[in-house]
Amino acid sequence: VPLFIRPFFRSDMKTMVDILFSSAFGAVQTYANRHGFYTGALGVLQLVGSLMHLHPHVHMVVPLGGLSLDGSTWKPYSSYHAVTISGYYTTSFIVKLKKAIQKRMPIPDEYKALHDEGLLEKWLDDQMTYHEALREQNLKNRSKHSHFIKRHVTFTESKNRAWNVYVSPSPKNQDSQSIPIMYIGRYMKAPPITSSRIREYSRDRVMITVNDHEFGGKKNQTMSMDAFMDGLLISIHAKGFQIVRRSGLFANTQRKKLGQAGESLERDFKETYRNVADPKCIVEKEQKTHRERQKKKTGVDPLVCVCGKNKVMMGMMHTGQKLTTWVLAREATTVGEYCLAVLWINDS
Repeated sequence: VPLFIRPFFRSDMKTMVDILFSSAFGAVQTYANRHGFYTGALGVLQLVGSLMHLHPHVHMVVPLGGLSLDGSTWKPYSSYHAVTISGYYTTSFIVKLKKAIQKRMPIPDEYKALHDEGLLEKWLDDQMTYHEALREQNLKNRSKHSHFIKRHVTFTESKNRAWNVYVSPSPKNQDSQSIPIMYIGRYMKAPPITSSRIREYSRDRVMITVNDHEFGGKKNQTMSMDAFMDGLLISIHAKGFQIVRRSGLFANTQRKKLGQAGESLERDFKETYRNVADPKCIVEKEQKTHRERQKKKTGVDPLVCVCGKNKVMMGMMHTGQKLTTWVLAREATTVGEYCLAVLWINDS
């Protein structure tokens, strides 16, 4: 959410988090419905950023497709468009926020004067008009997006108006498909900052390690103790407060549709692999020996001598053994068949 909206989270955290989740889930569902399927999402709330400042956002995992609107088949889909979803999300968020204000939602102290003069509602209406136009134009990339912002800012700076929606591309191979789950999983129970990121601290200052988005890598950032503790306190939720929420196919009220989706995927799987004797062979990895793995990785057979004719025979020679005696003892098995590779072990 933009900087201008964030003070509302301090005045009424529960209402604003509900708006954040419902708007994010609703945006994804609206996008899916426009493309002919019904999907679901798993979301995890994070209230502070890496700088320990108030930065409410939701990390979500969305399936690559969903159940067709008639409930008969599973429809694959992977091209989620961030700018379009951003338009749905922003419009939904502003509508819900205006309704909450009309229901006597607490207004932050710094905006009470604006609210009394009617400027706060004017700003929300301006945001609505701006993002309606953004969605209609359906901009294709972020460079056009930034240009459009600069041409339509009338009330605040573009930085304060930024509504960021990021869509990460799906993993291509099967081994990486668990990465999104592992990524959001760390936000479920992890603290807002790990002790390893705290470099130094005193009575009034704290130095922490943060990501350097401008130049890459890491950098040290010094902040006041009050700001640091504020970020920690924001992350302490009230009892029963849910930071993990589900929507659509994943919601408890939609178990029937989730079962239909599973049946559709099972039918598609059987249809695709109906000529395969054992479907397990599709997902099971082929077991290879160390020799086969090294040969595939390096292109060199580790058990063939560099001479290219014989296999390699490994042997250990301990301290005190004479090389000639060691070789003669193995001459009968090595002549014409193996080349010796001697590993000398120092017993002293």
